[in-house]
Amino acid sequence: MNQYHHAPQLASLVDIAPTWMSSFEWDTPLAPEVYSNGMSIAVPITEADRTANRTVVGIARYFPRKDKINALINRERKLWFRVSSFDRATKHMRFRPEFFSDINDEVMEGCPVTGVQERMVQLQDAKGNIPVTDFDTRCQTRETYRDLLDFNTTFWRFFELA
Repeated sequence: MNQYHHAPQLASLVDIAPTWMSSFEWDTPLAPEVYSNGMSIAVPITEADRTANRTVVGIARYFPRKDKINALINRERKLWFRVSSFDRATKHMRFRPEFFSDINDEVMEGCPVTGVQERMVQLQDAKGNIPVTDFDTRCQTRETYRDLLDFNTTFWRFFELA
């Protein structure tokens, strides 16, 4: 077996199956992206840690938020959000930010949740086709909007396999 990085930058439960497969060097009949939206965190030392620049989705049942709220998490921030509406025909979800924080759950300076909520409505209404503002840069709202679009796409992928 290869030597691997011992501390991935960012990992999620969806990484378990791909990590086992690559750690034991098992050949699988399907590519990992067919059965998981995770990645192997068994990254050989000879390669860059590909877990560093990613966003994962989490669902908090009780801690630190409650009522099954979702979170987009990267190395710098967390956006806790809910699905505010859903179009069954197009499978399109709209999202409402509930809490925006740094990775340690501290409110991000200059990024009030009301401002993030307003900006997400603007971005969703315009499908992202609006000028970049200082607020977007400071609070990473463009990146968050793209992550939410990606979540909307990957969420349905596994239901469509059946």
